[in-house]
Amino acid sequence: MKKVERPITKEYLPVKIFLDDLLVIEKILNEETDSIKIKIDDMEFDSVSELVSFYENKNVETVFNLEIDSSGPYISIELRRLWTKIYCSSDSVEVSGIYYKINQVLENCLRKPSFLYSYYTIYIIAGILFISQIFSRSIEKGLLIAAPFYICWVIWNGYIRLGRNSIIYLYNRRKKKGFWKRNADQLVLLVITVILTAAITYYFPSITDFVKKIIS
Repeated sequence: MKKVERPITKEYLPVKIFLDDLLVIEKILNEETDSIKIKIDDMEFDSVSELVSFYENKNVETVFNLEIDSSGPYISIELRRLWTKIYCSSDSVEVSGIYYKINQVLENCLRKPSFLYSYYTIYIIAGILFISQIFSRSIEKGLLIAAPFYICWVIWNGYIRLGRNSIIYLYNRRKKKGFWKRNADQLVLLVITVILTAAITYYFPSITDFVKKIIS
């Protein structure tokens, strides 16, 4: 009699991966597996340093859709725009140890606060808004004020989850750029969304009435 080995898989909420993190993952796989390959789009690299050198020549500091594969044992780490996940071919003690180390790295890379990027959080808040409206008409105005901000967060969440679930920065965490510089595009999008949502709510009473009907 023997234990049947099963694969280990896990998907993660949105992450921001820095060069430090890639190097740690590479070190773990180099020490624990026979060989590794790093793939991005139609390119394949033998090491993180080779990847960084290639994109440095192109003056690129941010990349997407990176995959790291190892053999002996087989482990796959997918850092894609739409998802972030790890797959290990076995749940043996050896492979589980490798998974545990890599999982710690990826957990530390989660966007903070990570729970706000969960679809469950969106559903729970929507449920709270709906239930609050049913049991307390007195907070109707407050809900109408909160609705645009909730809509903005849903849009922002979708923007991250459906296009930037994994973002890889090819520089060290300690050298990372300031918040405003790194997130300029996203902040502009958020501001535009807030302005448009507020304008729609304020200038079009019919839409406001429609929102009332939905939450009532």
